[in-house]
Amino acid sequence: MLSSAVSHQWGRPRTPVRVQAIASGSSSRAAATTSSIPAISDANGDVARRIAACAPIAEGVGIVGDVLSGFKKNMILTSGALLPWSAYEGPQRRAIIGGALFEGLATTEVEVDEKITNV
Repeated sequence: MLSSAVSHQWGRPRTPVRVQAIASGSSSRAAATTSSIPAISDANGDVARRIAACAPIAEGVGIVGDVLSGFKKNMILTSGALLPWSAYEGPQRRAIIGGALFEGLATTEVEVDEKITNV
């Protein structure tokens, strides 16, 4: 949707980007070390250049459950690849817990941890 708007309104070509999740069981520390792999480092640089060169235009604002098919009220979206709950650490883990509390999915941090662990 957004790429179509940018292409149409600004005459910029759309460039498909392939996103690949880190294998299940990988830790976030292992993911951070991938920058030492030349192909991944080059790809990250390419993506950063593409992001810096674009001029995105928002097509609208909506409630995620209304605009994202398959979204369920107990789903939590993160800013990165899907990882096992045990692999989330520090600020990322606290953000997920805080979001779950804010959305009323639990009333305590312990309850959030238990619910996510037992999914």
